[in-house]
Amino acid sequence: MKSLLLVVTVLCGSVLLSAAPSISGISGKWATKSPVPVQMELNASGATLTGTVRLSDEQSFTILDGRVEGDRVTFKVMLTEGDDHYPLMFSGRRSGKRIAFKCEVETNPPGWKTELGPACLQSITVTRVK
Repeated sequence: MKSLLLVVTVLCGSVLLSAAPSISGISGKWATKSPVPVQMELNASGATLTGTVRLSDEQSFTILDGRVEGDRVTFKVMLTEGDDHYPLMFSGRRSGKRIAFKCEVETNPPGWKTELGPACLQSITVTRVK
């Protein structure tokens, strides 16, 4: 009887785990197909997201404060220009092999958010790279 109870408990737990949203599906390489090349290397562990973002041919930027909640993905990278530092905020929603991001840059004065202008990214969609 104890063996049967153990088997039923394990099977029920397996069904519940398989029904949970797949966070690990975010992990991997992602890139844009637009004129402005963006490449992302994303690594999800639980609700935490780490990795790097490469904008155009510039250096890689480390993902900070990355979070995954269901199909929502949020993180920031720190852009530097001289002595100034600007957090670039990414907020996106995953749908299959695509993540559509809205991007904002936080500029001075501190805490004031401004959407990026036409010369920069406003929104991007990345697709999984094989």
